[in-house]
Amino acid sequence: MIFYLFPVYFSAMFFFSSLLKVKINFFISLMISAVVVIIAGFRYFSDTDYEAYYDIFHSLPSLAMLEYHHLRDTYGELGYLLLNVAVKSLNLDFYVVTLVCAFISISGKFFFVTKFSYSAPLVLTCYLCLHFVTTEFSELRWSVATSLILLSFYFSFKNNKFLVFTFTFSSLMFHYSTFLIIPLLLFHKIISRQLLYIIFIFSFLVALFYKFIGFSVAVDFGDTLYALARLQRYLNDPDSNVGFFSLAKLFFFFVVIFSLNFLANSTKFLDREHIFLEKIALGLSSIALIFSLAPVFFLRLAPLFDLIFLVIIFRRIFQLNTKSTKIIFSFLLVFAFSLWQLISLPRSLSTPLTEGGLATYQMVIFN
Repeated sequence: MIFYLFPVYFSAMFFFSSLLKVKINFFISLMISAVVVIIAGFRYFSDTDYEAYYDIFHSLPSLAMLEYHHLRDTYGELGYLLLNVAVKSLNLDFYVVTLVCAFISISGKFFFVTKFSYSAPLVLTCYLCLHFVTTEFSELRWSVATSLILLSFYFSFKNNKFLVFTFTFSSLMFHYSTFLIIPLLLFHKIISRQLLYIIFIFSFLVALFYKFIGFSVAVDFGDTLYALARLQRYLNDPDSNVGFFSLAKLFFFFVVIFSLNFLANSTKFLDREHIFLEKIALGLSSIALIFSLAPVFFLRLAPLFDLIFLVIIFRRIFQLNTKSTKIIFSFLLVFAFSLWQLISLPRSLSTPLTEGGLATYQMVIFN
């Protein structure tokens, strides 16, 4: 259990990091990222999907023996399958795949956060309290895809169309859910921040309707793609919706950002970076809320908008006038997200692996 709780330990250790120099924050963030890569990259049959990915690796041949039907008949996107083939061609074991995926996932998020945040260590540790177990530790393909998506958004901000295409395409090669973010990637520059706030509020009301009133439609996509099959199951189920605490977390983000905008005199700090981040976070969360009838799609986007909301919040905290106010807001956030992990982790550990739970942590180098 100690390995799963390291985000809480780091949150406590680096509570005052928002008051440190940016250069020190960079090295602290680098250390946090390295620890995540080691813990997630060297895991061994500790999460619900590990065995399935392990079997996929051993079912694929090396590059010299690869044929089309191997890729066609094996579950997973092309990029992820080819990564397995490449590792196998080098006569390396499966743990190299998990290590490479952990490195790509964490390095992409490290890059994004350090480019936009004044207090990267707290952003990373609060994010990890929310998504270390659910995303970075358990979702091999999607953890990689989320970082590639964040890089796509960063280079969209920098107006580098080639790299936007490169990272978006690469993300699609690791997970089909990337399709959910493409409309926002294409149109975020022409949609105003004010309109996105309106869309967010409308989407939140739609999600509340799904949650408390219920909604279902009779659809039949037939024998088709796995993603459509899952969507069909959720659409036909009137009880399918996102959990109350997931919606409450989004409402919490909204209230905190609204309060900080007021305290920090938002018009004074409404720079291009902040407007960009707010638009992306509002757009991603709005898409997730609209699709909250199918919880899997909401949960796919949650790591992305949670991370960006945290970047926004800590930027605002840094811009507050008094040090005591910065400390109070930082403490409340660290406490809230540490408590989130402390409550959710025992439930995951008590849930069988076959039902999406966690096992006692094991490291491959000791097995």
